[in-house]
Amino acid sequence: MKLVLVAAIFSLLVANPATEVKLCRSIYFSEPSEQKALLLQKSALEIIGNEPLKMAYLGTAESMLAEYGFNPFSKLSMFQRGTEMIEEAIVLAPQNAEIRVLRLGIQLNAPGFLMYNSDKEADIEVIIEALTNNVFDEDKNYLEKVITYLLDNAPLSEKQQKQISALR
Repeated sequence: MKLVLVAAIFSLLVANPATEVKLCRSIYFSEPSEQKALLLQKSALEIIGNEPLKMAYLGTAESMLAEYGFNPFSKLSMFQRGTEMIEEAIVLAPQNAEIRVLRLGIQLNAPGFLMYNSDKEADIEVIIEALTNNVFDEDKNYLEKVITYLLDNAPLSEKQQKQISALR
């Protein structure tokens, strides 16, 4: 009987969509590498029930993998496929701040000649609104990583910097 209970709890943990999302979050904010992008892609495929978020993580992984390609044409193709998935996810869930965090990260790291940087301010506004409304409070670790990422990397106004710093 105990074995059945342990197996049932384990299957709930493994099948818990929140577990896969937390894993994707952790991978996303880890040190960049090709292996990380591949692991993010694999983990995103396991997300159940949140198709826009799943699509955004898959698009993010694809965009990240483009950096590690050799052929410039295939790199561009991978990057475009990835950003198209992210854009589609935003169309499906325009106020999802986590998807906006992913797109902002790609925009901040994409080479300028790709011209994928026109939505940074809109993404920052959606993210700040979500932070202010405690959207990420269920995952304090992710909340702190988003705040740190914004303060260290995003082109924030002085007002936005104060808003975000106050949330710490």
